[in-house]
Amino acid sequence: MNDSSAAGEEYAQLLVVMAGGRTCGLPVGIVREVAEPPPVTRVPFAPPSVVGIATLRDETMPVVDLRLRLGGESAPGPAYRVVVVEVEDRGRVGLLVDGVAGLRPQPPPQDTEEVPASLAGALPEGVAWGLARFGAETVLMLDAGRLLAVDAGSARG
Repeated sequence: MNDSSAAGEEYAQLLVVMAGGRTCGLPVGIVREVAEPPPVTRVPFAPPSVVGIATLRDETMPVVDLRLRLGGESAPGPAYRVVVVEVEDRGRVGLLVDGVAGLRPQPPPQDTEEVPASLAGALPEGVAWGLARFGAETVLMLDAGRLLAVDAGSARG
Protein backbone atom coordinates (compact mmCIF):
# COMPACT_ATOMS: atom_id res chain seq x y z
CA MET A 1 0.00 0.00 0.00
CA ASN A 2 1.36 3.40 -0.93
CA ASP A 3 -0.33 5.63 1.65
CA SER A 4 1.25 9.09 1.77
CA SER A 5 0.55 9.47 5.50
CA ALA A 6 2.37 6.20 6.21
CA ALA A 7 5.27 7.37 4.07
CA GLY A 8 5.38 10.62 6.03
CA GLU A 9 5.58 8.70 9.31
CA GLU A 10 8.30 6.47 7.89
CA TYR A 11 10.57 9.49 7.36
CA ALA A 12 9.57 11.36 10.51
CA GLN A 13 12.94 10.69 12.17
CA LEU A 14 16.61 10.82 11.27
CA LEU A 15 19.39 8.46 12.24
CA VAL A 16 22.24 10.81 13.08
CA VAL A 17 25.72 9.46 12.33
CA MET A 18 29.24 10.85 12.41
CA ALA A 19 31.55 10.43 9.43
CA GLY A 20 34.85 12.19 8.85
CA GLY A 21 34.16 14.93 11.36
CA ARG A 22 30.68 15.64 9.99
CA THR A 23 27.37 15.00 11.72
CA CYS A 24 24.92 13.65 9.15
CA GLY A 25 21.26 12.67 9.09
CA LEU A 26 19.72 9.76 7.18
CA PRO A 27 15.94 9.17 7.03
CA VAL A 28 15.08 6.31 9.39
CA GLY A 29 12.78 4.82 6.74
CA ILE A 30 15.75 3.66 4.66
CA VAL A 31 17.82 2.27 7.57
CA ARG A 32 17.55 -1.49 7.91
CA GLU A 33 20.04 -2.02 10.74
CA VAL A 34 23.12 -0.76 12.53
CA ALA A 35 25.76 -3.43 13.10
CA GLU A 36 29.42 -4.13 13.77
CA PRO A 37 31.35 -3.82 10.49
CA PRO A 38 31.61 -7.26 8.83
CA PRO A 39 34.75 -8.45 7.02
CA VAL A 40 34.99 -6.68 3.65
CA THR A 41 36.34 -8.15 0.41
CA ARG A 42 37.94 -5.54 -1.85
CA VAL A 43 36.58 -5.20 -5.38
CA PRO A 44 38.97 -4.27 -8.22
CA PHE A 45 38.29 -1.04 -10.12
CA ALA A 46 35.60 0.13 -7.67
CA PRO A 47 35.32 3.87 -6.93
CA PRO A 48 37.54 4.85 -3.97
CA SER A 49 34.61 5.22 -1.56
CA VAL A 50 33.41 1.66 -2.29
CA VAL A 51 35.65 -0.29 0.04
CA GLY A 52 34.32 -3.65 -1.19
CA ILE A 53 31.54 -6.13 -0.59
CA ALA A 54 30.45 -7.85 2.60
CA THR A 55 27.95 -10.45 3.66
CA LEU A 56 25.66 -9.56 6.53
CA ARG A 57 22.83 -11.89 7.55
CA ASP A 58 23.35 -14.01 4.40
CA GLU A 59 23.01 -11.00 2.10
CA THR A 60 25.94 -9.67 0.05
CA MET A 61 26.05 -5.91 -0.41
CA PRO A 62 28.48 -3.17 -1.42
CA VAL A 63 30.12 -1.31 1.45
CA VAL A 64 30.73 2.43 1.13
CA ASP A 65 32.97 4.48 3.41
CA LEU A 66 30.75 7.48 4.16
CA ARG A 67 33.82 9.54 5.10
CA LEU A 68 35.25 9.10 1.59
CA ARG A 69 31.87 9.47 -0.13
CA LEU A 70 31.51 12.90 1.48
CA GLY A 71 34.86 14.00 0.05
CA GLY A 72 36.92 13.46 3.20
CA GLU A 73 39.61 11.01 4.15
CA SER A 74 39.15 7.60 5.66
CA ALA A 75 40.18 7.27 9.28
CA PRO A 76 43.30 5.17 9.91
CA GLY A 77 41.40 2.75 12.15
CA PRO A 78 38.35 0.63 11.45
CA ALA A 79 34.89 2.15 11.24
CA TYR A 80 32.83 2.08 14.40
CA ARG A 81 29.62 0.81 12.78
CA VAL A 82 28.05 -0.13 9.50
CA VAL A 83 24.62 1.33 8.81
CA VAL A 84 22.70 -0.80 6.32
CA VAL A 85 20.40 1.29 4.18
CA GLU A 86 18.02 0.30 1.42
CA VAL A 87 17.35 2.76 -1.36
CA GLU A 88 14.86 2.20 -4.16
CA ASP A 89 16.60 1.03 -7.36
CA ARG A 90 19.89 0.45 -5.51
CA GLY A 91 19.09 -2.28 -2.98
CA ARG A 92 20.94 -2.63 0.30
CA VAL A 93 24.24 -0.87 0.90
CA GLY A 94 26.44 -0.80 3.99
CA LEU A 95 27.71 2.64 5.04
CA LEU A 96 30.82 2.70 7.23
CA VAL A 97 30.51 5.46 9.84
CA ASP A 98 32.58 6.71 12.76
CA GLY A 99 29.67 6.69 15.18
CA VAL A 100 25.92 6.76 15.70
CA ALA A 101 24.51 9.65 17.74
CA GLY A 102 20.91 8.44 17.82
CA LEU A 103 17.55 9.52 16.52
CA ARG A 104 16.31 13.06 15.96
CA PRO A 105 12.98 14.30 14.60
CA GLN A 106 13.25 15.14 10.91
CA PRO A 107 12.44 18.80 10.49
CA PRO A 108 10.23 19.90 7.60
CA PRO A 109 12.18 21.44 4.71
CA GLN A 110 11.05 24.97 5.64
CA ASP A 111 12.79 24.56 9.03
CA THR A 112 16.17 23.67 7.51
CA GLU A 113 18.93 25.93 6.26
CA GLU A 114 20.66 25.81 2.89
CA VAL A 115 24.04 24.10 2.82
CA PRO A 116 26.61 26.93 2.80
CA ALA A 117 28.52 27.28 -0.48
CA SER A 118 31.82 26.65 1.33
CA LEU A 119 30.56 23.23 2.47
CA ALA A 120 28.55 22.39 -0.64
CA GLY A 121 31.65 22.92 -2.80
CA ALA A 122 33.53 20.30 -0.80
CA LEU A 123 30.80 17.65 -1.18
CA PRO A 124 29.80 15.55 -4.18
CA GLU A 125 27.06 17.42 -5.98
CA GLY A 126 23.57 17.02 -4.54
CA VAL A 127 24.34 14.64 -1.67
CA ALA A 128 23.20 17.13 0.98
CA TRP A 129 19.94 19.03 0.77
CA GLY A 130 20.10 21.10 3.94
CA LEU A 131 21.26 21.70 7.49
CA ALA A 132 19.14 21.09 10.56
CA ARG A 133 19.91 22.47 13.99
CA PHE A 134 19.15 20.62 17.20
CA GLY A 135 20.37 22.94 19.95
CA ALA A 136 24.14 23.21 19.49
CA GLU A 137 24.20 20.23 17.08
CA THR A 138 24.18 20.94 13.33
CA VAL A 139 23.18 17.98 11.15
CA LEU A 140 23.94 17.73 7.43
CA MET A 141 20.81 16.29 5.82
CA LEU A 142 21.77 13.66 3.24
CA ASP A 143 19.92 12.67 0.08
CA ALA A 144 20.44 8.90 0.15
CA GLY A 145 19.66 8.37 -3.54
CA ARG A 146 22.28 10.90 -4.64
CA LEU A 147 24.68 9.78 -1.93
CA LEU A 148 24.72 6.27 -3.35
CA ALA A 149 24.75 7.25 -7.03
CA VAL A 150 27.81 5.93 -8.84
CA ASP A 151 28.86 9.41 -9.97
CA ALA A 152 28.69 10.81 -6.41
CA GLY A 153 31.93 9.11 -5.39
CA SER A 154 34.16 12.15 -5.47
CA ALA A 155 33.85 15.77 -4.50
CA ARG A 156 33.68 18.49 -7.09
CA GLY A 157 36.91 20.01 -8.04
